[in-house]
Amino acid sequence: MFKVTCLLCCLAAMALPTAAFGDGIDPAMTAEGTQCGTGLTGWCLSSGIALDPVSGIDTIEYVFNSKIPSVTDGDVDIRQGSLSGSIVDLLRFENIGGDAVVFIYSDDIVGSLAADVPGSSYDTVVSIVENIGSYTLYPSSGSLGAANPGYSATGEANSYGTYGLNTTDVVPEPSSVVLFGSILILAAGALRRRIRCDA
Repeated sequence: MFKVTCLLCCLAAMALPTAAFGDGIDPAMTAEGTQCGTGLTGWCLSSGIALDPVSGIDTIEYVFNSKIPSVTDGDVDIRQGSLSGSIVDLLRFENIGGDAVVFIYSDDIVGSLAADVPGSSYDTVVSIVENIGSYTLYPSSGSLGAANPGYSATGEANSYGTYGLNTTDVVPEPSSVVLFGSILILAAGALRRRIRCDA
């Protein structure tokens, strides 16, 4: 029983970060700009703080490589709770100097950046609801139409047709907390019985 419980604990510990990471295939970005050099470079040329010429704000910029050579310009408002909720993050897709880029704005204080979500500047705006505790996917299902921000025919052909954003306000999903807590309780009980038997 003790060995089985330990095995379950190890599996749960491995599953939690995997669930929080997202699908690991499509462009999976963070508001800190850290997802460009971590093995997900099939789509990413570079990332860092850069000036968005539309807003005039320095914020996180991801530059896509030749797998996503151009995108439809526009904004994706990420809203809290519902489509009528407040805007908590924003993805701004643009083409700059021959490169497709996405600027990421967040209402979180990220690194040296203040909360910096501007109002939408494009006529092309799509709103989605934030998925707290994991990546917020855009589009959540299906594929993008050519008029939608971030659309890239080449990107979709290369299986990079969905974008994911993870921000610093990530909290564990309640179901994950319950599962992990239950396993810890089982492990503690098994350990206590094991110690009592050995005594």
